[in-house]
Amino acid sequence: MLRYSRMHGNSKNTAPVDKRPRWEGRSSPLLYLYTYLGFLLIAFLVQRFVGGHMLAYATPAVVYYILKARSMRYVVSDREVYFSPSLGDAETITVPFSDIQEIQVVDRQPWKSLRLGTLIFITNPEDDLHPCMKCVKEPHKLAHSIRRSAQALGAPRFPIETI
Repeated sequence: MLRYSRMHGNSKNTAPVDKRPRWEGRSSPLLYLYTYLGFLLIAFLVQRFVGGHMLAYATPAVVYYILKARSMRYVVSDREVYFSPSLGDAETITVPFSDIQEIQVVDRQPWKSLRLGTLIFITNPEDDLHPCMKCVKEPHKLAHSIRRSAQALGAPRFPIETI
């Protein structure tokens, strides 16, 4: 069962203190690579046809998305995976290893060549939305590590699928 909780404005993006983290990570700022390029293209067009300075138009949006990507924090403890809220989101998710039925590794270019990928945790195949770790380093290695930890706790062996 997924546990959702709301974090209040003064709380930090930290994992529960009673959990011993085995792995901690953040999303890479390259998560929004195509968004950055889109902002630069729009800024170039505005500069060309309206005037002004291109970097003045694009910099605030690019900085916001870099901060949004870096605020996505993930912690794998001995028994569960914790997803902190990203910038502009107040919801945290904790997925116990016993609830994971499958892990899908999204391994696409250009992130694949940088050894980055996304892990999708399938907890209920009937659901449309699933928790995921976006743009993390070494996604295959991390998925296998999570599966080994889950099996050590007695969870059934679940598949790891690359899509």
